[in-house]
Amino acid sequence: MKTASKNKQNTLANFFTKVPKSLPLNECSNTLKSLKVNALKTDKDVIDLTDESLKNDENICTNKRKIEQDENLCLKKNKTDDNDDERAIISNSSLKQTKQKTIDEFNFNDIDDEFFMDNISFNDECYSNLDFSKLERYKVENVEITSTNDIKLTVENLMLHNKGICVVKSPWNACTIHKGDVVSIQGRLCKTEEQPYWVVDWNGGLLVTNSDHLISGTTVVNSLYCSRKTVLSHMFKEQDCLPQGSKAMFIGCTVHQLLQEALSNKKTTLEEIEELFNKMKSSKDFKMQLFLENFNADEIEEEIQHFIPRIHNFMCKYVNYEDSKFHNTNQRNNTPKLNGNWQGEIVEVKDIEENIWSHKLGVKGKVDATVRVNVHNKIKTVPLELKTGKVSPLNLEHRGQVILYCMMLQELGENVDNGLLLYLRDEGHMIDVKFAEKEKRDLILLRNGLSGWLKNLTLVEPSNNISAPNLPKVINRNTCQSCPQLIACSAALRRSGDIDQLKEKHINKSLAEESTKHLTGQHLDYIFHWLGLLSLEFQMSKFSISRIWSFKPEEREAKGWCISNLKVSRSSAGKGGRWEHCLQKQNESTIISSIEKGQCVIIGNNSNIAIAMGSVIDVANNSVSVILDKDIKGFNAPIYLDIYESSSINQILMNNIGILLQNTGRADSLRKHIIEAKVPGFAAKLSSKIKKHGEDIFERLNKEQVRAILQAIAAEKYILIKGLPGAGKTTTMRALIELLARMGKKVLVTSFTHSAIDNILLGLPLLQTGDVLRLGSLRRIHPQVACFAAEDKILEDLGTNISTEMLNNAYAKKKVVGVTCLGCCHPWLERQNFDVCLVDEATQVTQAAVI
Repeated sequence: MKTASKNKQNTLANFFTKVPKSLPLNECSNTLKSLKVNALKTDKDVIDLTDESLKNDENICTNKRKIEQDENLCLKKNKTDDNDDERAIISNSSLKQTKQKTIDEFNFNDIDDEFFMDNISFNDECYSNLDFSKLERYKVENVEITSTNDIKLTVENLMLHNKGICVVKSPWNACTIHKGDVVSIQGRLCKTEEQPYWVVDWNGGLLVTNSDHLISGTTVVNSLYCSRKTVLSHMFKEQDCLPQGSKAMFIGCTVHQLLQEALSNKKTTLEEIEELFNKMKSSKDFKMQLFLENFNADEIEEEIQHFIPRIHNFMCKYVNYEDSKFHNTNQRNNTPKLNGNWQGEIVEVKDIEENIWSHKLGVKGKVDATVRVNVHNKIKTVPLELKTGKVSPLNLEHRGQVILYCMMLQELGENVDNGLLLYLRDEGHMIDVKFAEKEKRDLILLRNGLSGWLKNLTLVEPSNNISAPNLPKVINRNTCQSCPQLIACSAALRRSGDIDQLKEKHINKSLAEESTKHLTGQHLDYIFHWLGLLSLEFQMSKFSISRIWSFKPEEREAKGWCISNLKVSRSSAGKGGRWEHCLQKQNESTIISSIEKGQCVIIGNNSNIAIAMGSVIDVANNSVSVILDKDIKGFNAPIYLDIYESSSINQILMNNIGILLQNTGRADSLRKHIIEAKVPGFAAKLSSKIKKHGEDIFERLNKEQVRAILQAIAAEKYILIKGLPGAGKTTTMRALIELLARMGKKVLVTSFTHSAIDNILLGLPLLQTGDVLRLGSLRRIHPQVACFAAEDKILEDLGTNISTEMLNNAYAKKKVVGVTCLGCCHPWLERQNFDVCLVDEATQVTQAAVI
């Protein structure tokens, strides 16, 4: 079959147009322009295209058609007898038929449906047992490729367990589907003289492949221009992120929170909004975040102040609460109007940061605000998405994100036919995002292609070697030069050998070689071997989140995965914008579950399977205490609590391996000692001050322990200390930490488990002097360590009126810092340079975790 790599990357090129392959190259530009004009006439509110954007799109389309023609020629020249993939090569007869077609209508109905009836046989019983008119989940029982390259699917409904047949035509037949896959299908009934049948094609229907694989809506639309970058970002975070990027993200998050607070608390006046921000910026959480990210408080405050009048204008012009202080028509009319094309008003806020998992669409996301609006005296629900960047009415990523939110809300039962896109920068801009079936089609096609790449990221070759990452093709654009994934993309290009297939004029030909010249073949083999191992391990041990919607709550509870039939007995605001809840059994029955304290959980009900996420604080006889990312007291019972395993650990490990790709002094040193196995060196002599600082320490140790400490101090890069259980390794490590602290060294103590770190710190005299900092979740830290060294203790000692300078001084004076290997991604740690790092129980830690 054809894979989803082709035709998917630019499917959303204009959200509602696609140039068929059969169109001659010289007619491509004119046809594209006419299609856009026709689409604008049918729905003027969909998009406002300028002549300049049309020209840009024509150039992109022309280049894309030329690339596709080159690929087709290559396929014909290299045609083989290999039948493993029946649809990889198009026959000469099919090509001739395709070239003879003409496009006269926008719906691309270029093939007569009755033409296929000669090649497709149907079973009357299968047809009559299934109705594909609504989007439902199915298991694929059989896949048959017809002579016209369509796919005949025999599927079983996962709810009703009846079977039927659906024909998948272009463009959906480019999706990769295998027997046993779980898919979602919505078809249209195609009536013919011989017999009606269900079909998914250009004219209607949806096909979601691997629908149990939930991909965030943001990730889907980010793959619009470069799916390769999106897949690499899924593996590890961007390598060359500028500080300005994280600063803009922090400002954006703060403005989001400020607008959401104003909406949920009905704050419409300028004074009320300023009061909200003053309260926000004076909180410990806000100041702590400023300190951790190393931002200047005055600069951040000045940036956010620019958005406050924009928020006020938005609230005045578009929000109309009956009990609002601004419920005055004259005042509303005198408010400066925001730019945009939406004429309506918000009358109710249903939810803030509504979390939606759509297992039928295969996507998930968080809606900034779900609101009820009044448009021409008609009340309806719409998603509101806020953007703090530059106004971009033609930004397809932003529009696509809003449309996906609309589709997810439709799956929850809401009657949604449009969404709102609010830009707050400059003078503000409110855009009414409307959509039709063609936009939904293109977004799902984009999602299907991305799912295919993520699912088959790592492959094992017949020789049992792990291949280079299976990535989408590299694009050829000038923007590649400033891409934050440039090094990772180029390294994968070299490792796979695909760089040799690029033309000399391809921008990535020279760019890849230049950006990775610090990496040898040995480096690339090691790095991608480890990335492949991590990917395979994650695929094999991956927690199946699909059981939440595949089994009933009672069935999940019987297996120990879930606690069902709960209600909220109380809730209270916690630290960091989180909420503590006590969930109690409605029938006061005893909880029988394997769910334990500290486990990650997801909360849902009959309407939404993923209302909130958090962790377990405590499990009692008939109740469970949890801390969640939102308040759920207003949601209907019964509530279900399910175990949830995040993929964050795998991403941390991949990020660590990604450090070896960087062109920095630290990364170069790591490559030499880890990959090239450079022999460690030791100082020939030690300072006499060591004896002076450690004389009383050495008296408590035996000869071998003293020798190990001296060797550790003499080591230039690293040393391994081995010993049987009970040989005194922990005692030696405590003594070494104490000696290093006396010498003025900054020490990082780490291990794979919290208990191992706390065991070392508990025996340190430094613990009670305030020289130790213990990072991590307070619930995981030993109480005797937490009362002296936890982050919460620092905040408590500083009092209420704290500043970033006070926090910086408090953290800087700590001589010893304890944190688990996986907790080393702490923002403050990322900008610290320690003199010595000690890893206890190192044999329990993978190399990816300890880097």
